[in-house]
Amino acid sequence: MTVTSPPSVPIEPSSSEAVRKALRKAWGQFATGVTLVCVRDGTGLHGMTANSFTSVSLDPPLVLISVDLKARTHSLLECEGRFAVSVLSEQHRDWSDRFAGRHGDLHQLFEDVPHQLTEEGLPIIEGSLASFVCRVCTIHPAGDHSLFIAEVERFQSSPGAAPLVFFSGHYRSLHGDD
Repeated sequence: MTVTSPPSVPIEPSSSEAVRKALRKAWGQFATGVTLVCVRDGTGLHGMTANSFTSVSLDPPLVLISVDLKARTHSLLECEGRFAVSVLSEQHRDWSDRFAGRHGDLHQLFEDVPHQLTEEGLPIIEGSLASFVCRVCTIHPAGDHSLFIAEVERFQSSPGAAPLVFFSGHYRSLHGDD
């Protein structure tokens, strides 16, 4: 059986906004987990929802996060050099929205979010499926983002709850086989 695939869309430097939206929609066909990347902000805390988090290497233990150049988190990561990542479960959906800026500009983002502070004062979200304390090793420019490669200094894992999954512009549920 021969299956006809949809026509491809060429990308050129002068691509229109419509092409960029179509590309974003195509990228959205890759399901991802959702994390909260947290940094110290002087005497306070700052967090950013991110689904561009991936493991890179076991030896040494490295992870990668991709951060928009315009995001406040970008300059904080460059300055501070350390961050914590909490892998969110389905119960954290509202917090994911909050730290993605979907509730407006909230100044006390962590005020009512249960969390624990690491030795470095970085917040780890309670009930997260896993968490990682990381030190930035290298920063690579990548278009309108930077790729932060970081070494994992410590981690914890608490599997059991369903992960928060993002697909096609929406949160989705992942149901186990049991």
